Amino acid sequence: MSDDPNRAIIEAWTHAMAADDRAALRRLAHPAYVLDWPATGERMHGIEAAMAVDDAYPGLPSVEIRRVIGAEERWVVDAMFAPRRVVGSGDVWCAEATLTYPDGSVWELVSVLELQDGRIRAQTDYWAPRSEPPAWRDGLTERTR
Repeated sequence: MSDDPNRAIIEAWTHAMAADDRAALRRLAHPAYVLDWPATGERMHGIEAAMAVDDAYPGLPSVEIRRVIGAEERWVVDAMFAPRRVVGSGDVWCAEATLTYPDGSVWELVSVLELQDGRIRAQTDYWAPRSEPPAWRDGLTERTR
């Protein structure tokens, strides 16, 4: 665990999300927790509302193993998303993840996590499907995967 208490909260949150540890999520979520999905224009008020959406979600992503980079390296087995990197300071942090759905589609996710009073107060998730770069960029960019 990190010496930074806020990073420790973020790490605990990502581990709880990965394990679908509802008790930990309830403990770590601020009473005024809000989850925003700007891509679809949706907002959920409260951790119970967010968990209800997860419960109703058809075909959650498959399990992946990735590392969390920060104070110490950690490997995470994730049933919902696979955190790759956690960055931030103070009360605002980001976590990156890759989502692989049962239909084989792969999406990239960035979560912006905001803390208040030592708990997760707000989460904003941005996602996009993985795609191939357009041909016009051949030779102008470096491929990362």
